[in-house]
Amino acid sequence: MVYKHLFLFFCLSLISFTGWSQDEDLEVITGVVMNAANDKPLENVNIVNINTVKGSTTNKDGEFKLKARISDTLYLSYLGFRSIQVKITEDWVKFGDVKIKMTESAIALQEVKLNEIQLTGYLEIDAQNIPIYDNYRYSISGLDYAYEGGNY
Repeated sequence: MVYKHLFLFFCLSLISFTGWSQDEDLEVITGVVMNAANDKPLENVNIVNINTVKGSTTNKDGEFKLKARISDTLYLSYLGFRSIQVKITEDWVKFGDVKIKMTESAIALQEVKLNEIQLTGYLEIDAQNIPIYDNYRYSISGLDYAYEGGNY
């Protein structure tokens, strides 16, 4: 009976030591995320360590802290900018802050035309009077049939 308790204590101790030792080799990584066009810091950039699935965001000065190991990969994403992946190197851990520059993702929009439409308040009549483009089929929730696109 004593051996069972001793064996159970030994197993639990072994499990707790292995769990503790896994976090032991994590380093606190620091850096600054900036806009590549004007070198201004980017606030609230999402940063995720892909290997540990832990994340962080940048503060108002573009600075962040995150636990990672050497050779882990960080995934940075920010609305309106291209997402990038950065690998943690020994130099980064040794010398500290690294400046990461993100480039804007420019998407050209086609011309947008806004036309005023007078609505009657009746769904079936309003749906028929909506100007739509050729080769599109529109369905309106609540109606059991769809409207074919075409020039009216």
